[in-house]
Amino acid sequence: MKRMVTLFLLVLMALSIVSCDKREGDDGLPTFMEAYLDPEEDFYLVLEYAKEADRDDSDVYCTVITQRRLEGLSINSHTIPVGNMNYNNIAHCYYYNMDMYYLSGALPSDYNEEIVYQLNLEGKTVSGSLTMPAEYILNAPTFDPTQNYGLVWNLSDDPKAQGATLQLKDTNGYYYHYSFDLKPTDRAYSFSKNLWSEYQPQEDFEISLEAHNYQKTKGGIVWFISSYTEEHSSWNKKTAHQQRVEKLLRGENPLPR
Repeated sequence: MKRMVTLFLLVLMALSIVSCDKREGDDGLPTFMEAYLDPEEDFYLVLEYAKEADRDDSDVYCTVITQRRLEGLSINSHTIPVGNMNYNNIAHCYYYNMDMYYLSGALPSDYNEEIVYQLNLEGKTVSGSLTMPAEYILNAPTFDPTQNYGLVWNLSDDPKAQGATLQLKDTNGYYYHYSFDLKPTDRAYSFSKNLWSEYQPQEDFEISLEAHNYQKTKGGIVWFISSYTEEHSSWNKKTAHQQRVEKLLRGENPLPR
């Protein structure tokens, strides 16, 4: 789930009435939807290191939700160009989404390291530091709808909060999201097969893990996320015929003479 908050995703989530979204537990954090649609804080500064299973580099995303205009932002001495602003007329807040693609695979600082930030809002400056959570190391197993779906991962240090999400699609094309808050010390979790017992999932599935560190300061929340996403889609799986052809080309399973 390429899951930094974008306006498109927020609207999509709000309109996904046909989908099922189950969330258990409470880590004290709002959801992104709550922060955008009904912000209780003066501002939210969200920095995410997003790792995908099929990519060598992590992506870096930055989001600011604020009741004041954003005039400037720096992360570890990097000046972040302010862009992609939307205004929520209902909640009366600004939404800024910055994709830091220009870093070309580099990170402002490594995982599990302290990051210094400065947020310049209209009439207000917020500065400080917070540790980015550690990097997830895992290889998600194949999904078998007849079994519980269990995950085991490595995370070098405990974050302040953790969460796991499993996304499935049924034979009618409807998406189902199952999200659970985990303990900071957890390194394994099992999704019960009872969650999807009332429908038949397709082979497509997506698993994501998130580690959160956050602090409340000067009327707002600074929120750092380390996320991991692994997606398995039937459309890019090789057929048995393709696998046989590739083995023949490599000299394996040669044709009989």
